[in-house]
Amino acid sequence: MLNNNLHYTYALDAFTEGESAEDAAEKGIQASDMFKEAEEDEYIVAFKEVGERLPIGNLMFFTRKGMIKKTEWSEYEQRKDVFQATKLNDDDELLAVEEDTTEEDTIMIVTKQGICLNATKDDIPTQGRVSTGVRGIMLRDDDSVVLMTQINGEGEIIIATDEGKFKRVISSSTLDLSAKIATSCNNLASSICVAPKMFLTLSSIFLR
Repeated sequence: MLNNNLHYTYALDAFTEGESAEDAAEKGIQASDMFKEAEEDEYIVAFKEVGERLPIGNLMFFTRKGMIKKTEWSEYEQRKDVFQATKLNDDDELLAVEEDTTEEDTIMIVTKQGICLNATKDDIPTQGRVSTGVRGIMLRDDDSVVLMTQINGEGEIIIATDEGKFKRVISSSTLDLSAKIATSCNNLASSICVAPKMFLTLSSIFLR
């Protein structure tokens, strides 16, 4: 199951007809071959491997305009191969989809203009599949979210700007709950990824 930036969920078989799991593991699978009707500005933001039964728990949806939506996994038990995953406001797009972690974890939000917010999750309501969610951060007109993810306060955060500047901070000592802080970086790069102890892509922010 995968989610794109345009609020759709695709339920896809990972293997093409006549192809074995060994063949797929050897050469990989081209994403464009899996959904050839994708629009030009459409791209993948999340992959989830699921079996015959969906996991128990919730999914967290994060958008470029700072919206957060929590929805039960069971809402995505659909008979269609393509269906709406969430509802987006105008000029917004899906940034990331994560499985809901523990209640003790918090949500870190970083914007393109270098503003960071670390907030608790206990006031985020559980909503239906086709819902907009709640606002996680108030943004200026020229700002947008480049990273939104759940953290547990451990490890370090490394920030890189589009001018090639880097900054390393200790997450537990820097990100006070519900406090906005300036990162001292004037302009964060527009493409950000996060991965505890690993790289997902060439990223501008990651945890380690």
